[in-house]
Amino acid sequence: ALDVDTEHRLWERLFERRDVTCLAVSHRPMVLRRADHVVVLAEGRVEDEGTVKELLDRNEEIRRLLQAT
Repeated sequence: ALDVDTEHRLWERLFERRDVTCLAVSHRPMVLRRADHVVVLAEGRVEDEGTVKELLDRNEEIRRLLQAT
């Protein structure tokens, strides 16, 4: 568990690098919006996957998470 400022700096530094692959598990809107590909899990199974834009069109959970901000 990171404080808000430290978490923000961590993600900013990770996202400024383009020569690495980063796998993150998060429900935070900032991370979801920056992701190249999102996998939505429900009850231990893949429920949906795609870009955030694609998922906003068809996935209620992603819409709910991103409307919370």
